[in-house]
Amino acid sequence: MKTLTVAVIILNRNGYENTFECLKSLNSIQTPSFKICVVDNGSRALEGDRIKDAYPNIHLIRLTENKGFAGGANTGINWALQRGFDYIVILNNDTVVERNWLESMMEGFKSGRADFASPLILDYRNRDRIDSAGDVVLPDGSGLSLFRGKSFDFIKKKQRIFSACGAGSIYSRTCLERVMLPGSQFFSEKYFAYFEDIDLALRLNMAGFRGVVFPEAKIYHKGGTTEGRDSSFQIFHTEKNRMLNMLLNFPLFLIPAGEIFYLIRGFLSIVLSFIGTPGKGTRYRRRYGLLAMLRILWQARVWILVHLPEILKEREFRKKQGWVSWKMLWFFHWNLTAAMK
Repeated sequence: MKTLTVAVIILNRNGYENTFECLKSLNSIQTPSFKICVVDNGSRALEGDRIKDAYPNIHLIRLTENKGFAGGANTGINWALQRGFDYIVILNNDTVVERNWLESMMEGFKSGRADFASPLILDYRNRDRIDSAGDVVLPDGSGLSLFRGKSFDFIKKKQRIFSACGAGSIYSRTCLERVMLPGSQFFSEKYFAYFEDIDLALRLNMAGFRGVVFPEAKIYHKGGTTEGRDSSFQIFHTEKNRMLNMLLNFPLFLIPAGEIFYLIRGFLSIVLSFIGTPGKGTRYRRRYGLLAMLRILWQARVWILVHLPEILKEREFRKKQGWVSWKMLWFFHWNLTAAMK
């Protein structure tokens, strides 16, 4: 029987300390064998060289500019596919893995039908709490991490998921090659950062591929270490990219419904912020002011309008591949049901 080969892709962007700790945890893994590729995403101070000096066995790709999560990950994925790897792991540099993480993931692939998967991602600072057990897509195009804040033992066995979280995910080369976009893109580079994993999952599910979370495989995620939590960068790209998710993937009749859902969700978020924990939009508004928040939301919509011709061109390509369909309705039902558990 052929030994399956695994490539682990890690992006570094001015995050030497986090990347060093992540690689240190990977160094503790004995089996199965794998190859690490670090993509240095235009970091300052020759960070890529420092990482290579500390861990000479890794493969280092130096980018002269920041291509975002999507572009950096695509660079690593293309490197791995060109070298014939069977499985591609995308791992955030602000994660730490358990020693049996990869072994548990690969055992899960052997014992259960899966084309892509997520480990159980736990909070680095509060390690008995879930950060993500897979992601779902909401009717307004937003992504939502499943079971965030719940106890680590909330999930006791593997179960199907809609999307693997970009902080820690694994894909078979077969499924990636099947949903590749023009320009050898797997994560659409229109997204730059945030929700690009949801977009990939939309294509994978529409193409009939199956995702699974393996709770025996555990990693720990810090979160918000590259651009910061609740930053204007994060607010802009999450707003822009939720609209991209709709325009690129949703049947036309679902897009107005998605915007209505967005308005209702925003109203409820404001109401709930007075009685519970505020969401990131409310936290940003309180920190910087309403006008700053509205300006960022407006800038996201301007970006969409400026790029609308190329968005519609890519949507047409996706329609021809069969990735845009009314079948999306079933995914909404499935995802909303999962999110309410």
